[in-house]
Amino acid sequence: GHMDTRENPFKEKLLEIMASIQTYCQKSPMSDFGTQHYEQWAIQMEKKAAKDGNRKDRVCAEHLRKYNEALQINDTIRMIDAYSHLETFYTDEKEKKFAVLNDSKKSLKLDETDEFLMNLFFDNKKMLKKLAENPKYE
Repeated sequence: GHMDTRENPFKEKLLEIMASIQTYCQKSPMSDFGTQHYEQWAIQMEKKAAKDGNRKDRVCAEHLRKYNEALQINDTIRMIDAYSHLETFYTDEKEKKFAVLNDSKKSLKLDETDEFLMNLFFDNKKMLKKLAENPKYE
């Protein structure tokens, strides 16, 4: 069935990363990863955080939504598309941060949440790409 646990290391890796982010921002939804419910939970978290001026939660929620979308893409389209979805997001994020760096003459102080989230993705990027490109798991 759809929820079978056939070997999918790419998906497992995404789940692991999402769990790390949740631990980092000390949030635990009651919803399963990759579901519409989870999406709604993340949107609520993002809204509440924006209202409270809680940047850490807001940024974490935004990133969790991207991973959640990647899981949904992974379930419906191809792993490599799920990977590209994340890669595009993080490449854009990185460029935004460095654009800030070039505009201001002062060095960019990535806030620790950005740093945590960026490193988490870029540290796992090669592995994710390799898993996503492995036809064995399609």
